[in-house]
Amino acid sequence: LNVNVLDYDFNNLVFNGFYAEDLKLDGNANVTTEVINGRQFQVHTLKQTLLTPQKSGTLEIPSLESEMVIRVRQDRRSRSLFDQVFGNYKNAKINISSNPEKVNVKTLPRTDQPGDFTGAVGNFTLKVNTDHNEVSINEAINVTIEVSGNGNLELISPPTVEFPSDFESYDPKVKNNVSPSASGSRGSKSYEYVIIPRFAGEYALKPISFSYFDPEA
Repeated sequence: LNVNVLDYDFNNLVFNGFYAEDLKLDGNANVTTEVINGRQFQVHTLKQTLLTPQKSGTLEIPSLESEMVIRVRQDRRSRSLFDQVFGNYKNAKINISSNPEKVNVKTLPRTDQPGDFTGAVGNFTLKVNTDHNEVSINEAINVTIEVSGNGNLELISPPTVEFPSDFESYDPKVKNNVSPSASGSRGSKSYEYVIIPRFAGEYALKPISFSYFDPEA
């Protein structure tokens, strides 16, 4: 728009088929200059959303609609010296909208898909830690399983874990340390289990695996 924008408001977008996260914008950092048809404009990024598709096929990103208050110059002549020097303006409301976009989402490959795959997409690492390796009967042990990296961390399921039958276990406490950005989500997600041995002896935890699809590879 080749006008001064005084105020604006958006419609509430519904992204069908997507998991959506609005990103925080730095007003000063999101102003650039662009030349369009030989004329220079200031470009302001007003809204940015990270979308993660939840199904395959052709998905549509709906049109963003906005009601804006702009300042426009009036053509009528004024006898005021102030108006002749600085111009005579008024505020007006206008409605604008963006074009909708279609996205083609590919189906994840099914060939050689691991049995423990639950939909994680990105690049991840898995770590398992215990706070004790030697305890007494009825003494609690904390087992932490952490998945870190970049991808759809918010949507992943905990890896399958089987504790020895002589241990009492409780549902995990989930901790999210995920930072969404324009390049995707990055961080970690951890699952903290409390297990308590009810009998003496030596026990080994079964191996814990986590499978994901890496689009880059």
